[in-house]
Amino acid sequence: MRNSFIELKFLLVVLCIEFLFLNPVFPQIKIHKSYSTEDGLVQGQVNDILQDKLGYIWIATQDGVSKWDGNYFQNFTTKNGLATSYVLDIEEGPDSTLYFATYGGGITTYKNGIFDTLNTKDGLSNNFISNIYFSKNNVMYVECGGTLFSYKNKIFENLSKKLKMPAQGFEEIIEDENGNLFLGTSNGIIKIYDDKFEFLSYNNKKFTEYINRLNLYNGKLYCGTNNGLFIFDNNKLVKDIFDERYSNVPIADILTDSENNLIFASENGVYVKTKNSFDHISVKNGLNYHFAYSLLQDNNGTIYIGTDGYGVNVLNLGRIENYNTDFGLTDNYVTCINSDNSGNILIGTKKGISLFESEKNKISPINKNLANLNLLSVLVSKNGITYLGTADGLVISDNNKIKTINQVKDFSNDWIYCLAESKNGKVIIGKREGLFILENDRLKKVNFNKGPHDGYIESLLALKDGRIAVGTHGKGLYIFNDDSFTKSEKIIESGIINTIYEKKDGTLLIGTDKNGLTIWKNNFPFKLDRSIGLLNDRIVGITEDKFGNIYAATQNGVNVIEEKNNSFNIRTITKEDGLISNNCSYRSIFTDENGNVWIGTSLGITKYNPQKDLPITNPPKIYLTGFEIFNVPQNLEKFKIKSELNHDENYLKFIFTGINFSAPKKIKYSYHLSGVDRDWVLSDNNFVQYTHLTKGNYTFQVKARNEWGYWSEPVSLAFTVLPAWWETWWFRLSVISLLGAMLWAAFQYRLNYLIKLERLRTKIASDLHDDVGSILTQISMNVDLLGYQKDTTGVKEKSSFIMSKCNDVIGIMSDIVWSIDSRNDNLESFTDRVFNFASTFLKDKNIELKFVNNINKKQIPFKIDVRQNLMLIAKEAINNAVKYSECSELEIIFSDYEDNFTMQISDNGKGFEIDSVKKGNGLKNMKMRAEAIKGKLEFINQNGFTVKVTV
Repeated sequence: MRNSFIELKFLLVVLCIEFLFLNPVFPQIKIHKSYSTEDGLVQGQVNDILQDKLGYIWIATQDGVSKWDGNYFQNFTTKNGLATSYVLDIEEGPDSTLYFATYGGGITTYKNGIFDTLNTKDGLSNNFISNIYFSKNNVMYVECGGTLFSYKNKIFENLSKKLKMPAQGFEEIIEDENGNLFLGTSNGIIKIYDDKFEFLSYNNKKFTEYINRLNLYNGKLYCGTNNGLFIFDNNKLVKDIFDERYSNVPIADILTDSENNLIFASENGVYVKTKNSFDHISVKNGLNYHFAYSLLQDNNGTIYIGTDGYGVNVLNLGRIENYNTDFGLTDNYVTCINSDNSGNILIGTKKGISLFESEKNKISPINKNLANLNLLSVLVSKNGITYLGTADGLVISDNNKIKTINQVKDFSNDWIYCLAESKNGKVIIGKREGLFILENDRLKKVNFNKGPHDGYIESLLALKDGRIAVGTHGKGLYIFNDDSFTKSEKIIESGIINTIYEKKDGTLLIGTDKNGLTIWKNNFPFKLDRSIGLLNDRIVGITEDKFGNIYAATQNGVNVIEEKNNSFNIRTITKEDGLISNNCSYRSIFTDENGNVWIGTSLGITKYNPQKDLPITNPPKIYLTGFEIFNVPQNLEKFKIKSELNHDENYLKFIFTGINFSAPKKIKYSYHLSGVDRDWVLSDNNFVQYTHLTKGNYTFQVKARNEWGYWSEPVSLAFTVLPAWWETWWFRLSVISLLGAMLWAAFQYRLNYLIKLERLRTKIASDLHDDVGSILTQISMNVDLLGYQKDTTGVKEKSSFIMSKCNDVIGIMSDIVWSIDSRNDNLESFTDRVFNFASTFLKDKNIELKFVNNINKKQIPFKIDVRQNLMLIAKEAINNAVKYSECSELEIIFSDYEDNFTMQISDNGKGFEIDSVKKGNGLKNMKMRAEAIKGKLEFINQNGFTVKVTV
């Protein structure tokens, strides 16, 4: 927005220079922080600043948009989805969609990480957008090259055409409480009401000023123009002059803050109008460039000032003000602070003393005769005399009369480290050589009956009950009961006591050099140190504010300690918060009568107003912003939809962001992963990694705490690590099913084997009954008949018959025993059996036996049923050859090939006729036996007869 305003800035250089010379030097550094391209901002020309509903701050520039969470900038340009990088205005719609007005690219929208564009294709007259505004009834109004459009229900309507309004560029759109629209144009202000428009007038003439910004404040319309500020009130337009110095300064932006202060951004810095004052913040006050261009106040009250080319400045009105030699200090190294009886602040440095006058709100050196003094301590007595402890002795200032007391002849040096006033008005002085009392303009050394004696006195404090606390350099802390220092109580045995402070309730606070802060209450000490959150264990100064909070200064900043319900919440004030330096000086922290805390450092002094730094009870907004697997970023939104991980995707990193712009670097996080973390884990980091997660359901939770101790509600992400495929139910069910099938198969195999074995037994029994029984019956009958034979021939025939049948029985029994003996379950046993049978059978037959054994795997198992059937086939074939072939030669060949076994029995006899082969019972039996063992049987009637079986 306000692109035409840029064109005028060079025309007003002379005017700005004039104002710079007219303006007096303002005695505060009020801008303590700024962000530029060096910090990650996409570009320095800040056209507009917006805080969205999630809490992020968006910064529109001439080269893209930056999204800021308080710590990191995320930048968007045309590479990321912007139509053009020149962005003039940002607005947020009711559904949290962001709308970017671009110069030449129409309107770019952004929601849930997705960019889209509204341009001439959607109904706009051109793509040069300078301003976007959402009315109370959620209608979007758009300035488009001098023409006003409304956008509702995804339809653009040309209101300029509808109202017959003249086309002219305008920079601002605003709506009052009655629903009237005001357009700030390059030629005055247009008011739109009841479907008509009118130009506002000034001094009874048309108002023709170039309008840069409009703002509604207390029912009045404030108009920032190129010629100062105008106010439209009760239908009258008048020029407002808060201060003659700025009356004609071009106003670029107007902000009404949470305390109803009016803040104006201009080419000459920033102007602040409060109820009681009108102030100017310029480069002298810390602004990094005089041309302030845009303004925003965030949810915590912090004000952001966008500049023309130099990024963003951060302002906390009235919270912290800094002073150095440019604003009245005699030197930047502050060494001591106190107040006079009028409430003015005395600030001692290494080169004299300065006075802060609260009524004039400025610091100035006092008394030129004190300019070169190296001050170490300052005391204003009850009667108004100022005592200055210096490196050259004691200096007394009374009604501008200066008197110096030193004793360099008697002591190693005249350094006066600390001063106190006793209850009877005596001045007590702490030096390296011990404790002294001022009497008759001389330093009288205190001789102790019991006490630190000649110890190095580091700190002194007159307690409310009249006693004196004495802190030593190495010998601890003493409390003396009277001015004679005859009675003492040692409450800290040893150590360097840098500073002592007594709270309003009588609690004694003791700052040590190496052991943190000791709180002595009700005769009981309680120690605070770095282990519970202090910046440093070297405490150099202590004070308290009106709220009872303790301020413990260190050389790393200031700790603010608030006691709640017998516990302590520790905040910090550092350079990041506006402290002029983290290196706080010894005994240089003080609370004035108005409640301001003054903090002296090596680079100047800071005035901190606790009343302007009220507790932020709203905790940080916490978001899960990233998710990585093995350090590879994932789409978090997609993962939320299907939050399942494979078993090997178990190296996870969660990234989260807490948004708290008041103190972004002080956010604390606490996270917990169910099933892994036993308790919540406190961390300063905005990420956490988990490795080797096992299968199961998990819920990751994280919350954030601000510097005031307020925790957000946790955000959570539930996800599942899936089991490995071998751990899934379906795999286990498959394995169980497979094992069951295998067991069933084994059972069936065993059952079939037992059935076959039973059948074999039955068959053997049947064979024994049929064959052996029949033969034995024949033998028995022939034996009986043998007794009736009388002739020798008959006896011999019967005996020969009986002998033959006995041999048959022996053969049958041998075959049965061989077939059931498991030791014969191999090829070698089978081939030997066939060979032995053939040799024996052919022994007396005049038939030559040729035996060829080509078996390579002789020990291969051979099942009992296979052996038995093959043996019977072999016997049948050999028997047939001997009985019917009339052969002279019989050849038996055994061979194995891959998983097959072949037995071939051939003779060189006369062979068989095909018909006889088909009808022969022996051949049918061979076929039946081959089929029983699933073998292949072949009969070859060529050059004899061959029986070939393959299994």
